Order: sequence, then structure tokens, then C-alpha cells
Amino acid sequence: MKKRTYFCFLIIACVMLTAFAQRKAAVYADGSTPEPTLGASGRVRLTVTGKYEDDGFQGKVLKAKAVYDDEYFYYTESAAYEPGEYEQGGLARLSMLASATAYKGKYAKKLLTDCGFSNVKYIKAEVTEEDNDHVSFAMGMKTVGEDAIVAVLIRGTGSDYEWISNFNLGAGDVHSGFSNAEQELNKKLNSYLRKHPVKGDIRFWVTGHSRGAAVGNLLAKRLTDQYGREHVYAYTFGTPRVAVTSTSIGYENIFNYLNPGDIVTEVAPEKWNYGRFGIDKTLTADTKAAMEKAFKKKTGQSYGGFTAEEKQALLDTLLFTAGLEQDAYQMLQILAYAILSRLNGDETFQYKFVHAHCPTAYICWLNAMY
Repeated sequence: MKKRTYFCFLIIACVMLTAFAQRKAAVYADGSTPEPTLGASGRVRLTVTGKYEDDGFQGKVLKAKAVYDDEYFYYTESAAYEPGEYEQGGLARLSMLASATAYKGKYAKKLLTDCGFSNVKYIKAEVTEEDNDHVSFAMGMKTVGEDAIVAVLIRGTGSDYEWISNFNLGAGDVHSGFSNAEQELNKKLNSYLRKHPVKGDIRFWVTGHSRGAAVGNLLAKRLTDQYGREHVYAYTFGTPRVAVTSTSIGYENIFNYLNPGDIVTEVAPEKWNYGRFGIDKTLTADTKAAMEKAFKKKTGQSYGGFTAEEKQALLDTLLFTAGLEQDAYQMLQILAYAILSRLNGDETFQYKFVHAHCPTAYICWLNAMY
């Protein structure tokens, strides 16, 4: 009897191990991807490595690691959750890496696939000088039981023409260039959801850097209004301001991480009553030294981004010039011209601008904080 029981136990164990191996091979076929672990709920946790190109370093291909965990998207149901406290450091790190991969379709698709997402697609925007209110992004869906996690990774500025849209303020309460791109993205997201219906709950993971952060901020606001805070997990980085109607109240699930020396976060200026939806999180001074060490190791360059004081002095100068105009649209065009002119003609300015805003600085700083 004991032998029979022991034999049955071995058979069950072998079946379970075989099923797990097949699942792992099917979803994590890349040999460089570490093996996942399964929690008691059957949800997956694993370490992923993402590649990305950082234009601040001549398009050099860089790598970073982060932890993916299904539990991130069930945080409000966990024992660790404190009512109203939605931030998760691990998800912030993963989101910044995901935002960096979004600049190149093949890297974004691979990261999502390695995390276990399927039906992954990358939609590349076509922009011209006259038609530029568009954005590129990756989408994927992961089923957890009858539920689904839908990822939306939004690319930052990818062409000179998208810079025109970045400064297309418009006449309304919301930045037109970002809003137009968000509305178009939302239509494509709804089409995607119709093609891939979900039986249970749906949870959204929204992230982006720079222009992608601005569009992501608006998309997260829309999805929060529609699905509720507990179903939207939004992390944006180097985020411009998007609306004069912005508020943190009701959007405590949206986090906007800001390098204190990043001038891009001042578009459009607070002086003109613009802001971001959700919670602004300034990267902490006490972790800057660790960030700088990691930055040097990763890029071969010493970090030289603007300090908060340098950024403010620059902003005051630019706003003084732009403020001579009465029309807000004309003011922003002057501000845009001043920034882009210095980017093209001032190597010191370019060095400080790029280091303060580039994905690598945000990745290294988030890793130092969490």
C-alpha cells in the first residue's frame, strides 16, 4: 500500500513538473529568460532582461533587468496594500524599462512576450510636418484565470515632426498634440479589446517616457474614469504637463516620475496653469550618487544633467522671453524654438538636456530608489 501511494505521488509530481516545463517553454522560449516561479495563486513572478536604444548615446543598445510579477496587478487585493497607497517600486522599475523598450518595436514586443503576454503588436505612427499628432505604441494581453492584464507601452518622441506635436498646445484646456494622439490610441485599444474579449476582470498597465508619458497620462486618466483606480496601473517618466484641468484627486493610481533637472517636465509650464493627472514623484536626492555610479557603468559617461537650480534658471529665462507674447500658443512656439535651437547649437546644453531626460538616467535612478 505504501509503495502504491509513493508511486502515485511520483506520477503526480512528474505530471506537474512536465506541465510546468511545457508552460515555461511555451511562454518563455528565450533561453536567456530566467525561470519563473509560481505563487500560491498560480500567478507568475520572474526576472526579465530588456534591450533598448538610447538616442542620447548614438543609439547604443543597452540592457537592464527588472522583475515582472502578476501580483503587481492585484496589489489592492494583497495584505501589503494600504488604502489609497497604490505605488509599487518593483512595478515602477519594470515600467521604466518597458517605456525604454517602446522606442523600438522589436524590443517592446520581446519584453512583453518574455513577461508572458500574447497577441502582442506594435503600431508605428506615421507622421509628417503637417500631420504629427500621433504616437507609436505596443500592446499585449495576458490571461490570469478568466481575468486579463492589458499592457500599453507608449513610445516617446521618435522624429523631428513629433517635436512639432509636443508643442501643439491648442486653444482648449488639454494639450492638443498629446490629446489628439491619446484619442487615436484609445480607439485602437478599443478595437484590440473587441478582437480579444475578456470574460473576467480587465486590468490595464500603462507606461511611457517623455511624449509617451504625456499620452500615457491622459490615457490612464480616461481608463481610470471608465474602469476604476483598482484596475489601472499607470507609471510615466519624464512627463510633460498635459492639462489645466489636471488633478491628483481620484487618480492616485497614476504616478509621474520626474528628474528634478529634466526641462521636458516643464512643457507646458506650470505658470500657465498646466499640470498632470495623478501623483508627481520627484526622483530623490539621497539616491542620486548611486544613480550616477550606475549611469557611468552603463554608458561610459559621467552623469551631467541639469541640476534643479540650473533647470529653474533656464526655465525662468525662457519664460521671460515667451511671456512677452500675449497668446499662449505663440508663447509655446517661442519656448519650443528656444529649446530646439539650443539643442542643435549648444553642445553643453545638449549634454545636460540629454542626460537629464534620457531613459537610461531614469532607469538608473529608479533602480537606486527601489
